[in-house]
Amino acid sequence: MTTSTLLRAALPVPLCLAAILFASQITRADILVGDHLDGGVFRINQITGAPVGGQPFAEGVSGAQGEAVSFGPDGNLYATYALPNGNTEVRRYNPYTGAEIAGGPFIAPGAGGLHYAGDMRWGPDGNLYVANFGDFVPDGMGGQAQIPGGTVLKYNADGVYQSSIDLGFFTSPSGIAIDRASGDMYVTNWYSNELMKSNIYSSAAPVSIYSGPLLDNPSGISIGPDGNLYIANMSALTTGGTGNVQSFNTSGTPINTLATMPSQSYPAGVIFTNEGKMVVSSLSYGALYSYNTQTLGWDYFADVTGGNPGSVNPALMALSPISGDANADGIVNIADLTIVADKWQTGGPTGDVNGDGKVDIADIAAIANNWQATTYNTGGGGSITAVPEPATFGLACLAIACGALSWARKRRVAKN
Repeated sequence: MTTSTLLRAALPVPLCLAAILFASQITRADILVGDHLDGGVFRINQITGAPVGGQPFAEGVSGAQGEAVSFGPDGNLYATYALPNGNTEVRRYNPYTGAEIAGGPFIAPGAGGLHYAGDMRWGPDGNLYVANFGDFVPDGMGGQAQIPGGTVLKYNADGVYQSSIDLGFFTSPSGIAIDRASGDMYVTNWYSNELMKSNIYSSAAPVSIYSGPLLDNPSGISIGPDGNLYIANMSALTTGGTGNVQSFNTSGTPINTLATMPSQSYPAGVIFTNEGKMVVSSLSYGALYSYNTQTLGWDYFADVTGGNPGSVNPALMALSPISGDANADGIVNIADLTIVADKWQTGGPTGDVNGDGKVDIADIAAIANNWQATTYNTGGGGSITAVPEPATFGLACLAIACGALSWARKRRVAKN
């Protein structure tokens, strides 16, 4: 009998029922923002726009540019850093404290040919997909010159390079969104003003589903609560950063051009909060803006700089998992209960779904609190939370699941 099996069998019904009795309301998530200037990660309350705790939430890498952030199937926070030598590395952090997890970079600088990460997202297959913006060569003046021609690099759960998806010359992928249900992956290309589609479970080459004037240096991309794609147009090479957000269906058909962002705001990332509010990061203003569906304009939502203009360049964003979602797959269910059982009585962070530094009965209670709550979390920022199911059904399911674990424990003990 493995250690994992023993741990899963160690959760008796009384503990689970106790957790259910103390179940309460859903715990909301926060917005995590990468800093393109100094590489730190900032944490913003998704409802009020106020900073959460001391900032930055996670310290960056000295001399490096931050860009993409994402939550992995272990519940930890991952962030990319572009180093001065032209390579990029990926580091991981405790999702509650912001402390870097020991062991060095999760992905070593340049591993698998990673030169500049335009974006990264975890797929439902447990692998990490990184948009490799392009290659760099010496510019003859002691610096680096960028050569367009991007790929999407695939790494496993241990950070080991697996394979590469070639997107063609002059593409420079800058944003990724992955539909967790189908495995469809959507990639924006900054230089070619193009939207491409592939599937992580298929070996078929990516196809271009839109290329035209409605994309203008596209950056971040999200799947919205309506199932459509939302893309932040940075417009850096045309209007000096006065961009907008463009929506498409999943076949690449344009739907709507949202209101133009404030002048020279350089919109970088786009995300949806649990309430369905669209939030866009402004690279130049150090701020986040929310889309007002009444006025069809943009409202100032959050100051990421802490009152120090020019100190932060907010880049791409991710929404932290709701409490109880141990594997960050967008739903609180039996898979999360199994992870907590696997890590029972450890110090986390994996399995520590309430962030108190230990995996115990309080984490079971957190799962009970949000049992069957869902977020349409594609890893590309799209997220909409449903109200947890009533106790008469959802919590009863949790009791049954806990009972099954206890029954399995007794059955194994009897066999031995």
